[in-house]
Amino acid sequence: MSVRKKRRKRLFLSLAAAAALVLLAAVGYALRDRHLEQRALAGRDAGMQLLEAGDYHGAMHSIGPYARRHPDDADVLFHYAVAREHVAEPNNKHLSDAMGLYRRVLSLQPQHVGASDRLLDLYRRSGFTTETLELSDRILHVDPEHRNAVRARVEVRFRQRKFVDAERDALRLAELDPTDIESQVILLEVLRNLPGGSERLLQRAQSLREEHPGDVRFDVLQSVAFSLAGNIEEAARWAQQAAASPMPDEATLRLLVERCDRLGLFTESLRLLEDAAEEQKAAPEVAATLAARLYELGRYEEVLDLRAKGDSGHLDVLRCLALIELKRFDEARAAVAGLTAKSRAGDSDPAIVWKPVLELLCDGDAADPVALAGACRAALDLRPRGPHLRMVSAEAFAAIGEGSEFVQTAQEAALLAPAWSRPLVRLAEVSLATGHWSSAIDLAQAALARNPDDVQPLYVIAAARAQQAGA
Repeated sequence: MSVRKKRRKRLFLSLAAAAALVLLAAVGYALRDRHLEQRALAGRDAGMQLLEAGDYHGAMHSIGPYARRHPDDADVLFHYAVAREHVAEPNNKHLSDAMGLYRRVLSLQPQHVGASDRLLDLYRRSGFTTETLELSDRILHVDPEHRNAVRARVEVRFRQRKFVDAERDALRLAELDPTDIESQVILLEVLRNLPGGSERLLQRAQSLREEHPGDVRFDVLQSVAFSLAGNIEEAARWAQQAAASPMPDEATLRLLVERCDRLGLFTESLRLLEDAAEEQKAAPEVAATLAARLYELGRYEEVLDLRAKGDSGHLDVLRCLALIELKRFDEARAAVAGLTAKSRAGDSDPAIVWKPVLELLCDGDAADPVALAGACRAALDLRPRGPHLRMVSAEAFAAIGEGSEFVQTAQEAALLAPAWSRPLVRLAEVSLATGHWSSAIDLAQAALARNPDDVQPLYVIAAARAQQAGA
C-alpha cells in the first residue's frame, strides 16, 4: 500500500473516531439532559406539594432547578417566588429576590393576578412609594374595584402627607363597601389630618350610624371616631355599648377587641373573645386571639385546651409556647416537629416563621441566647408585628448583655400587646436593678393595670419603695 493510501486511511479512521466521539458526546449530553429534566420535573412536583404544606425552604430548593431550566414558565416561576419570599435572609434579601421574580412573571404574563397582588404587597411593606403607585394604577386599570390596590394608594398618600389625595382614595375605598368597617376606619384616620378633621370624622361616623340603626359595627366605628377626636371617655362608652351586643362578624370582633385593649377595657375584650370561642366553635383566628390573651395572662393550661373549627398556625405556636412555659419540653418538641404539616402556603404562616425559634426554646435554660437572637431577627423580618416574638427576642438580648436592645424590643412588645403585663414587668425589673426607682414603680403600676392578678409588679413596687426609703 502506498504512503498516500495509508495517510488517507489514517485520516478516515481519525475522522470516523472523531465523529463517533462527537456522536457519543451528543448522546451522552442528551441522556444527561433528559435525566436532569426528569429530576427537575420531579422536583417541581414535589416542590408544589411542599409549598402547599407550608415548607417554603424545601419548596424553594425543590422547584429551583426546574425554574432555572424553564425561566419562561410563569406559573412555576410564581410559585418559586412565593417560596423565596418566605425564606428569610439577612437585610431582607429574600424580599428583593422575590420582587425580581414577581416582576419576571409579570413580564411573561402581564395579567397574572397572583404576581401583581404579591408584588404590590411587597412594595407596600418595603415602602416603595413610586413602585406602589405605578403598580396599583395598572391593577386598577384592569380592575377598578381592586380593594388592595386602592388601599395601597391611600397608604402611600398618607405616608407622603398628601392628605387631600389620600381622602379621595379613602372615600373610593369606603364606597366600595360602606359596611366594611376597616375601610371606614381608614377614612376616619385620613380625615383627622385634614382641616376640621375631628368634626368631620365625628359627623361621618354619626351619619353612618344613623343610616344603619341597630348595627353594632357602626357603634364600634363611633368609638373609633371619638378616640381619634381625643374624647376617650365617649370612646370608652361606645366601646362598652358595642361590647354588650352580639358580634356580627369576625372583623368587627377583632376591631372592637383592639379598641377595648387600647382603651384599657381588658375585662370587656377578654369576655368578647371568650364568648366568641364558647362551645369550641371559634374560627381559627378568633381562637388564636383568645389563646394569645390567655397566654399573656399566664393561663397556659387553658391555651392547651382551646379548640377551633380549623387549623391555625398562630394557635399551634401559642400551644408550643404554653408547653415551654410549663417546662413540658418533650411535648413541646413533638408539637414543634409537627408544625410544618399544619401550615398553609400563600401566607407568612406563623408556624413556619416561629419554628426555628421554638426549636431553640425547647432547650429551656440551655438555649443559646446568641442563636436565639439571630433566629428571632430572621423571624421578625417575616412577621414584624409579633409581640410574643419580640419579647422572646428581648429576653435573648438581655441574656447576651444587650441592654439597649432589650429595652427597645420590650417596649415594642408592650405597645403591640396592650393587655400583656410581662413586657412592662421586665422593664420595671430592669429599672429597679439600675436604680431608677420611680420609673420602676410607674412601669409596675402600668403592668398591674393590665393584669391585676399578676403579683410580680407588686414585688417590684415594694422593692422600689424600700430602696427609695433607704437611699
